[in-house]
Parts: sequence; C-alpha cells; structure tokens
Amino acid sequence: MKRRSFLSMIVPAAVFISGCGYKPFYFIQIADTQIGMIAGGKDGNEFSKETEMIETVIKQINHMKPRPAFVVVCGDFTNLPAHEKQIAEYKRLMGQLHRSIPCYNVSGNHDFLGDPPPSHEGIARYREIYGPDWYTFYESGWKFMVMNSTLMKTPESVKEDEKAQLIWMESELSEKSKKNRNGTVVFMHHPFFDNHIDEEDGYHAIPQSRRRGYLDDFVKGNVKAVFSGHRHTTIPERAYENVRLINTNALCNSFDDKPGLRIVKLYEGSLEHEFYRYDELPEKVEFGRQT
Repeated sequence: MKRRSFLSMIVPAAVFISGCGYKPFYFIQIADTQIGMIAGGKDGNEFSKETEMIETVIKQINHMKPRPAFVVVCGDFTNLPAHEKQIAEYKRLMGQLHRSIPCYNVSGNHDFLGDPPPSHEGIARYREIYGPDWYTFYESGWKFMVMNSTLMKTPESVKEDEKAQLIWMESELSEKSKKNRNGTVVFMHHPFFDNHIDEEDGYHAIPQSRRRGYLDDFVKGNVKAVFSGHRHTTIPERAYENVRLINTNALCNSFDDKPGLRIVKLYEGSLEHEFYRYDELPEKVEFGRQT
C-alpha cells in the first residue's frame, strides 16, 4: 500500500465541541485473528471458523452507536505469512468495516517470512502487503504509535531495521504539542512481560535485555498505555511506573476459550477499557463522567 493512500484512511473521529468541552471517543482493539490457525493443516486453505467469527464481529462493530473512531488489529493477521488465500481473506473481512471506520494494522511475528527471526525479505513483503510496520496517527489530542515488536524481540538478522525504528521512536516520544496533549498510546504485538518486569525470558515477551530500556523511554515520553496481543490467553493488566500494560486475548483461537476484543474509551488525559467476548459487543457505548 502506498503511504499516501494509507494516510488517506486516517480520519478525525472526535473533536472539541464549542461550549461543550472535550468529547470522549473510543476505539476497538483486536489481536490475533490468525486466519487458518484453528483448522491448521499444511495447505492452510481451511479457515471457515475464523471467517464466521470475524464476520460476526464486523457486523456488530458496524452497528455500534456511536461508531468507534478506529479499529486496530495487534498482529498475527494470518497463520501463514505467505499464504495468499489467508491474506486475501483477512483483507476482505476487514474491508467490510463501515467506510467511516479506519482499520490500523500492527505487525505480528506470524506476519513475517523468516519468523523467527524475521528477514529483510519478510519485512519488505509485509510493507508491500500491509503498509508501514511503524507509524503514528492522532485523534483529539491523543497520539497513537504503532510499533513492530518483532524487531524488539528478535532483531538479530535485521539490526538496521531495529535501529531505524528505535531512532523513529525516540523522535516521536520527544514531541510535545497540542496534537499529543493528552498523552500517547502504543500498539504492538508482543507483551513486555506476563507477570513482572524481571521475569525470565521466554517465547512470549520482550527479552529482559531490551524490556526495561523501552519502558523507561515510554515513561519519559508520557505513554499512558501499551496494548498488545500474542498470548492467546487472559493476562491481567500490569504496569511499569505510570505506563499501563494491557494485553488482549486472541479474537479467534483463544487458548483459554475466551475469544474476544477490547473497547477502549479515551477521555481528556485518561482512558478506560473493557474486554468483551467476540459475539457480545454492546450496541451502544456509554461514556462515564470524567473526574
């Protein structure tokens, strides 16, 4: 996708209303659609269950009042990164969102050829299919940063890409303007940790050698929350100093049988969120009184 056409998808969804103060808005976070994972199989051509579940979700989203400002999918769109039918089905399904609702893609490890670790070819192919793997957008005084956490977790063969993203991140976090007066939210695929900052390295989380450094930068950069996926299970909200760490279960193949997605409401300088089963989204979203 060309960057110009990608950016044209970004539309304002909440504004300051004269005489009424700040108008809160919400977005929907999805993780791990992973089309083709439920049935498995070598050919990857069976994904009817994922299609059924995602279509159920899209129909509900399109009927929600008010509509979400945007939908963000935090990685692993398909189970096989080079499977043309799985990729086409993901694009077809997300293309069913109402035209007023942008959909932002966040890369996951299953979206790259060569995983693990990713390859230069895999990253180039991702960008050709889905667009940038790191970028920024804004809504009503909030800044949203999409990051490629696969570079953070396994950068060994793509150090130039890791360095480029780090330089970009540091520049973005140093910004201070009205555009991000309420703070910054980061979207990525891998969580920083499951239980505590000093836990041992494993398959799921960002390694210890990089974990604290990124989080310290987020603290300095007024990051309010980091939303992730990857675990396919339920993890309670964690925190690192003032940065909230919120991980969301898989939309389709949940390992603890709690498939779903998250509604995130944003106020002036604060946010709240709630997880919903994939087939139980509310038709009307209510906003609380900001304190």
